[in-house]
Amino acid sequence: MRFAVAGCQNYEDGLYTAYRHLAADDPAFVFHYGDYIYEGRSAPMPVGYDGKPRRFVREHAGQKLFDLADYRRRYAQYKTDSDLQAAHAAAAWFVTFDDHEVENNWVGEIDQEKDPREVFALRRAAAFQAYYEHMPLRRSAFPGAAGMQIYRRATIGNLLDLHLLDTRQFRTDQPCDDGFRPRCADWADPAAQMMGRTQEAWLATALKQKKARWNALAQQVMMMPLDRRTGDEPAPIRNMDSWGGYDAPRERVLKMVEGPGNMVVLTGDEHQNYAGVLRTEGGQGDAVAVEFVGTSITSGGDGADRRIGENRIRARNPFLAWTNDRRGYLLCDLTTDQWKTDFRTVDTVTRPDGVIKTSGTATVEHGRAAVTMT
Repeated sequence: MRFAVAGCQNYEDGLYTAYRHLAADDPAFVFHYGDYIYEGRSAPMPVGYDGKPRRFVREHAGQKLFDLADYRRRYAQYKTDSDLQAAHAAAAWFVTFDDHEVENNWVGEIDQEKDPREVFALRRAAAFQAYYEHMPLRRSAFPGAAGMQIYRRATIGNLLDLHLLDTRQFRTDQPCDDGFRPRCADWADPAAQMMGRTQEAWLATALKQKKARWNALAQQVMMMPLDRRTGDEPAPIRNMDSWGGYDAPRERVLKMVEGPGNMVVLTGDEHQNYAGVLRTEGGQGDAVAVEFVGTSITSGGDGADRRIGENRIRARNPFLAWTNDRRGYLLCDLTTDQWKTDFRTVDTVTRPDGVIKTSGTATVEHGRAAVTMT
């Protein structure tokens, strides 16, 4: 079986050329890990990660998103793109949301602007309504007063058990005041929640059933506890919006999957490609799964083959096998004995007709929580 993994598609940051190539690769389905739309408005002067102006590509219609009409307009604009249309026509989609479908780095009823909870709840309800209207979701996901049922499961024959997670609605607030932060006590808080107790119990029950040869956690933010230091900083730095800010929930999930050597975690959010091994005890213990982090379709602009500081990141994180900073998607080919992931990247998204290539290939042998890169 072949399927694709994609997401993070800021309309203002580039063209959806990667989706045209994804459609041509003929996947059975697409897992979209979130950030289908972006809520902001940066044109006509977008700024890159280095603080420098980026090439202007195209502009969001309307203001920053707040009400239902705003969110509907944004989805309508995104869906005018012919390459995105081609990807939807080519395969079924399994979708989950991340943060930008509502507001950057939101969790529960908390947004980064620290608005009153009742005000943000209205905005979140509008965002959920528009998301449900525009995405291929079942009636069980229809949004209500309590939120939206987005975590669910899809078993594909006896080959793949796909567990689609929700790491936004039931999460406790990001520790250390969010962002990329040095070590603080709160990232090891035993009371912290990433999925919430109900979803965590649901996942534990599903994993015990062992319905397929391979298991996959299809979710939003990086699970590897990556030390982000690129210089001579004295203390480890982590992304507090990822599982790196939630040691206790991550350890609980990794304990659920240890043993069989058939778990692959599929992730987005980072706007870079990563391949690595998930180990218990903050990355120092037993290898129990493999994680593939997909880059963005456009978010972050063209990127580069290597990001500044990559060598230091690799040296400080021995569980990390490979990284890449281009835009694109993952293409996964599964047999009973092997999982192969191609990191498909385009050379440009700020100009038309970007050229596709496979920048790296990762293989996992069934029964071993290890990754081989070629």
